[in-house]
Amino acid sequence: MPSKMDTLYEAAVLEQDATENAESVVYPSPPVSVPKEDQGDDSADKTSLKSKTNEDNKQNISAEAEEVRLSSDYDDSLSYDLVLAVEEPPVITSGDPEDGMVGRPFSHTVTATGVDPVTFGVSDGSLPAGLELDAVTGVIAGTPEEAGEFTFTLEARNEFGVDTRGYLMRVLSEEPVITSPVMRDGTVGLEASHTITASGRGPMTFSVLEGSLPAGLVLDEVTGVISGVWEELGDSTFTVEARNDVGVDTQQHTVTGWPPLEVLSGSPAPGFVGEEYRHEIVTIGHPPVLFGIKDGALPSGLNFAPGSGVIFGVPSEAGEFEVWIWVLGASEREYIVQNYVMRVWEKADLPVITSGDPDNGVVGEVFSHSVTATGVTPMTFTVLDGSLPVGLELDEATGAISGTLGEAGEFSFMVEARNAAGSDVREHSVRVWAVADVPVITSPVMGDGVVGENHSHTVTATGSEPIIFALGAGVLPTGLELQENGLISGTLEEVGEFSFMVEARNPAGIDLQEHSVRVWAVADVPVITSGDPDNGVVGEVFSHSVTATGVTPMTFTVLDGSLPVGLELDEATGAISGTLGEAGEFSFMVEARNAAGSDVREHSVMVFATMPDPGPEVPESPEVPESPEVPESPEAPEGPEGPKQPGTPGGSDAALPVGQSVSNGEKGKNNEGASLAHTGSDGFSSQLVGAALLIVLGGVLALRHRLRGAVLPAKSRR
Repeated sequence: MPSKMDTLYEAAVLEQDATENAESVVYPSPPVSVPKEDQGDDSADKTSLKSKTNEDNKQNISAEAEEVRLSSDYDDSLSYDLVLAVEEPPVITSGDPEDGMVGRPFSHTVTATGVDPVTFGVSDGSLPAGLELDAVTGVIAGTPEEAGEFTFTLEARNEFGVDTRGYLMRVLSEEPVITSPVMRDGTVGLEASHTITASGRGPMTFSVLEGSLPAGLVLDEVTGVISGVWEELGDSTFTVEARNDVGVDTQQHTVTGWPPLEVLSGSPAPGFVGEEYRHEIVTIGHPPVLFGIKDGALPSGLNFAPGSGVIFGVPSEAGEFEVWIWVLGASEREYIVQNYVMRVWEKADLPVITSGDPDNGVVGEVFSHSVTATGVTPMTFTVLDGSLPVGLELDEATGAISGTLGEAGEFSFMVEARNAAGSDVREHSVRVWAVADVPVITSPVMGDGVVGENHSHTVTATGSEPIIFALGAGVLPTGLELQENGLISGTLEEVGEFSFMVEARNPAGIDLQEHSVRVWAVADVPVITSGDPDNGVVGEVFSHSVTATGVTPMTFTVLDGSLPVGLELDEATGAISGTLGEAGEFSFMVEARNAAGSDVREHSVMVFATMPDPGPEVPESPEVPESPEVPESPEAPEGPEGPKQPGTPGGSDAALPVGQSVSNGEKGKNNEGASLAHTGSDGFSSQLVGAALLIVLGGVLALRHRLRGAVLPAKSRR
């Protein structure tokens, strides 16, 4: 049979299920019996039956038919005899069957009152194997085949109703069969008791086969009772053995030693009018734990679940409320009464932190930030978790965070704002940068440009990456754009002066740089217009002017290379002048610069030591055989006519084959335009004339190559 504690446990579970989401529990009232004197008799009092309900009549009228005499209030001579047929449903009257024995015939009769015929049946569960129920007689008979405890429900039914009853039947065997449930958990410091029962032929002995009982408990070998005071927390696993002279049966137990009953949760948190509320009374100890209200009252709109200890609902009224709640453990000796004072606030009373995140800072800077919150006062501010940056402090009364930043790093901390209504918490994060982390623009300002040019300038900065560049103020020149990486580029579209600020920003800070850019027209840009200077001879006075168009003032400089020795460049006028001091070939770059820009041109000057005297070199030609160059012949004084020696300088026919002469358009002009003339008919063919002409032209070209188109100073010309 179920123990009293099992029954209490099942009742607690049912109560918890029924009340978790309900305001109260309604229990059915017991049936009301009709007093014996109200049942009536054969006299005129039988007329009182008309005031009874059919249900009352069913309970109080016997199964036999009765006569009821009815008389008229107007005529005593008139009377009627009525025969009433009583409607009586069945009521099962037999108790639990006796224990059966495996292999032995068994018989038990289920009896019931009520109008016949009454039939019997199994409405729930099942009979032990080997037994059957006779539906007409109610006899359970047969030979049990299996030992154990069996629960089932029988019903008795007639035409007026049905009655049911639950039964517990044990089937025993010759061999021991442990029939008791496993042992339940216990509480440290309290007595425990559990009885091991078994079917089978006696005598029976009980013992612990494996494991060990919880500390403080012992097993009686004869009675099977485990008893004692539980001494230790934790789980214990052991196997109990039931033994007789036929055999043995075992049962494993795992039990837990629980701490004494204790309420762990604190006072209920404040609630707010119109908002869902839930508070659970948390306990530690041997379950089940039951709760109830001993005195006082919860705030309006809240309910209490005695099976779980949960206060829930929606408060409808602000104020302070006091209530006493009892807590009952698994043992009647574990009983606690808790006193609670509950406060219900208006929602606006609750703290809400409204300030944003603090700014980042740099080591050495003075820092200030205020944490602000709405809600009833007084209010206190504390750092709930984490730590403030080194050097800062939080004022608990005002919420001000201030001080001088002393160390670089990233600092995260939780600030709590608390008042009587509750609290609010917000996470803050502050990055303290080293001085070197702050952006510093290092690039020069952007230069001027010219309309129509592709213009480009990159702004650079030191500091922690990433650094973002943006236009801080002003307007870029028309046609240019600034990218986040600092590149300013585009095609200049409009003449004018433009002023703007470029900012370099990263999480550590910001730096600004001011720019002023002039966009010039194309005609304002310098363009060198002068040609190459003349060549010269050592010792001569040299002069050449570099000229350029564009806005003034303009300066001229040698950008690369060097002027011939003895010459200088006037930066203001562009004049190159001086006395040539050294022979050689000199190449140099001259730059003309003004506010709009610059132009550069390469110059080359050949300075000769003396009058150039071309040597006998013959330029390489794959088509013409090599021959000595024909130099310029200086003028010779006229002399007496007569034949000239071959190869004599000044001889017009020097070094030419017989019958040929050189005809100069003008002597002393590097033989340009020279031609060969045939002066005789001694057998030279026209092919020879062509070959000679090519030789002369090759010499002329070689000489021009050496002189690079030089023009001799006037005093050297002949």
